[in-house]
Amino acid sequence: MKKHNQGLKFAIVLLIGLLFSEMVTAMYLTESINFNCFFDVGNLYDIYSGNYRISRGQWFYDEGAKLIRIEGEEANCYLAVKSKQKNWNYLCLEIQRLSGEGQWQIQFLGQDGKLLYTQEPEIVDGRNILPMQEGEVYAINIVVRAPSSFSITGIQLREKLQNFEWSQVPWTYIRVLMSYFMMVFLIYAMVRYYRGTEYSVRRKWLWIEALQGFYIQILEHLGEVFQAVPAKGKPGLRKFLFLASMLNVYFTLKWWGSGDILLRRRQVMVLAVCLILIALLSWEGKKKRVSWGNPLASAWGALWLMAMASTFVVEKGAGNAGIFMFLAMGPFYMAWNSMKRPEFLIRDFLTVMRWFYWAGSVFCIFFRAYMPGIRYTGLFTNTNYFSGYLATMNIAFLVCLDENLGKKKLKNRELVENVLGLVTIWGFLQMTESLTSTAAYIMEWIVFLWKQFPNEKRAVYWRNLKKVLAVSFCCVVIVGLFGRWCLTNVPKMWELKFENEEYQPMTGQGSLSLVVEASEQQNDTNISDRLLQKLSTGEWDTLFTGRVEVWKAFIRNWNLFGHYSNQEVFDGRYMHAHNIILQMMNDYGIFIAVPYVVMLYYSVKYGIKAIFHRERMNLFFLLATVNYIVQGLAENIATPYALISWLAYYIALGGLFPQPEEAGM
Repeated sequence: MKKHNQGLKFAIVLLIGLLFSEMVTAMYLTESINFNCFFDVGNLYDIYSGNYRISRGQWFYDEGAKLIRIEGEEANCYLAVKSKQKNWNYLCLEIQRLSGEGQWQIQFLGQDGKLLYTQEPEIVDGRNILPMQEGEVYAINIVVRAPSSFSITGIQLREKLQNFEWSQVPWTYIRVLMSYFMMVFLIYAMVRYYRGTEYSVRRKWLWIEALQGFYIQILEHLGEVFQAVPAKGKPGLRKFLFLASMLNVYFTLKWWGSGDILLRRRQVMVLAVCLILIALLSWEGKKKRVSWGNPLASAWGALWLMAMASTFVVEKGAGNAGIFMFLAMGPFYMAWNSMKRPEFLIRDFLTVMRWFYWAGSVFCIFFRAYMPGIRYTGLFTNTNYFSGYLATMNIAFLVCLDENLGKKKLKNRELVENVLGLVTIWGFLQMTESLTSTAAYIMEWIVFLWKQFPNEKRAVYWRNLKKVLAVSFCCVVIVGLFGRWCLTNVPKMWELKFENEEYQPMTGQGSLSLVVEASEQQNDTNISDRLLQKLSTGEWDTLFTGRVEVWKAFIRNWNLFGHYSNQEVFDGRYMHAHNIILQMMNDYGIFIAVPYVVMLYYSVKYGIKAIFHRERMNLFFLLATVNYIVQGLAENIATPYALISWLAYYIALGGLFPQPEEAGM
């Protein structure tokens, strides 16, 4: 155990060192000590536009060679500057494979296309930096005279001039990292020298003990109100509160972009109250002390302590996530681990997930039409949100299937409902064409199948498995024949609008109908077609659908205490990081990654252990964790309060906290 703890401490020190060295390297190379933006070269704006890849007139884009060819005496490309900032000092053009003797002219345009000034630089292979004059620039027009060919790899507006070369970064980073380890070894030697003296007083986990005492006081005093609730009535009341929580999360995401801060805070308060009421309802007081000294619980505590500290320094648009986790999720975790049969809590939550899914499916059949050739949005107006919701709902049906396979008396209603849920989720997911959520879905099935093999199976298991396969075949046939037909035709009975124009989703706040317009010429596509199309380009940016540019924007703006909101990326829009770790670092500062990564690692580890050491509902923990991590690699999962994937993962954490063998870190 001591060896294990030493390895964990070394991993944490290494993570801190990697982040600390990045911070110091950026400050050293930019010759600026700026804790609000380590990579201090002023504001940056990448003009991410596909305009230069569109052939027009004499400007021809060769898709096969990835080259722009100028085939006449003059060609031009118009690029809009959609950033809110209009005053810039430098224009950087990254040109590769330049051939020919074309003469270049760069026109800088103001509002309403008014010409401000022009430059005629000598463009060379590589980076071309053009100083800009004063004035608000709304667009740039690149004019090339005489035949030539070239590739544009980047167009960037800068506030300050970058005063270092990227070749300096690796060696500088290595020197800073070596200096960091020398400092750590010096501190370690001093601690070893003074260990055992009067200066070395260790009171391990004092803050966790105090925190547990605080939670116990809340649960014991407020929980007296629920003593009168009969035992048979508690599951129903708990399901009602879970359903209220899930509906609240759904509408929080639906109205997240409304800009109404007061409404958002009220929704967060409702979610917190629901979770606290579930905790008070579930508190049994059987076990006064839970092992919160294990690495997972410690990482969770450190994560939200750092989040609270960051919120006090820099106001956050997402709200007080750290305070929410301590005041709402903390008592919830304590109550869960006080239960004699904690699997009842999981069962109630998964039951509500299935209810929510079936209600949402009926809603889609009547109010959400499917358009061939258009990615399906389902309950949401964003395809990725709907696909992530489907991958999360799949957890409830997989856990139920795992539990039913071992039952001696398997009810036909449960069997059909469960299998039909799994089949329809795959059908919906196919229509979303989401690669990330499909990857999470496949990983969930891999975990499910892996769990089936280690243990010896009784005869009842194989009998139930045959029933499942037979019902699955029937459900696949039924859904395959009638599922898409229903989604395409039933909404027409409700007089939804279809016209032979391009598709435009127009969903009003709180409305039940979705007005869609689609072209009859659009062909039906699937996930494999979309994946092959991405892979055929051979470009990372195309494979990740532009996420590489988003990640670069967030990495450039790393700082010590986080930001109020997301970063400005495509076309002047603010968007999330499409990565859970980068999003957390953007919201709460660079060092939040240390406890966050530790928490994710131990979630996977304890989720795997739960499969072998728990009797009931043990599959839920690993599935919720895998779904959260896989989706989080490329989607917005870290945003608190607003995603069912987020809710499922943080509920699962509570069941993974009691790991006595890991205590004593």
